[in-house]
Amino acid sequence: MRFPRISQLHWRLPASTPVRRRSAELLFGASQRPPAGTLATLGVQHAAAALTLITYVIAAATIAELSVADTQTLVAASALGMALNTALQAWGGRVGGGLLLVHIPNPMFMTLVAAAVVRHGAGALVAVTLASGLSALLVSLALPRLRTLFPPTVAGVVVCASGLTLVGPSITHAVGLDAAGRIDASSVLVSGATLAVIVACSVWGSARLKLLGLLLGVIAGLLAAGA
Repeated sequence: MRFPRISQLHWRLPASTPVRRRSAELLFGASQRPPAGTLATLGVQHAAAALTLITYVIAAATIAELSVADTQTLVAASALGMALNTALQAWGGRVGGGLLLVHIPNPMFMTLVAAAVVRHGAGALVAVTLASGLSALLVSLALPRLRTLFPPTVAGVVVCASGLTLVGPSITHAVGLDAAGRIDASSVLVSGATLAVIVACSVWGSARLKLLGLLLGVIAGLLAAGA
């Protein structure tokens, strides 16, 4: 009896399709349309969360020592730009991805924008915006080829490092730490109330309440600040 050689054996595993299970905490799938009331509420929450990040713009204006009128103009232009870009992305087609990609100020640009304004005036913001937009456009064209150089493990480290750089300033503002190292009790109250409400809604809230955790946290912080 002759047995086939090992090199002549072809081991093939049958093709299998990945099993995708929907999370029990997921209320709506990608192809589902939430009710109009839920969409409106989540839209307000996204807008409120995005507007809280206007503080980056105010911080850049403060570093650049802009006047109150120039700061107001910069904040208004930033808010309009965020709304327009978010609307274009959500619209889809040839102008966007068809997804809710909320545009927010980039904290990485704070020092760059402030330095450009100090050296060349407020008009330098136009050049910085055009240069950053053109760079993003060129990188997006080469993104499919760059994914081999930047796998999720590398991109995740970059995102994590970017978040860690914000820990120091966040804690400083949350506790109202001044130059002498003193803590402001009112700042601790506002930040603590905001964080507590967000955590409580996200961990112990119902499925629908978890969707509104960020908005309720912002409202709690505003009420604590006005008290």
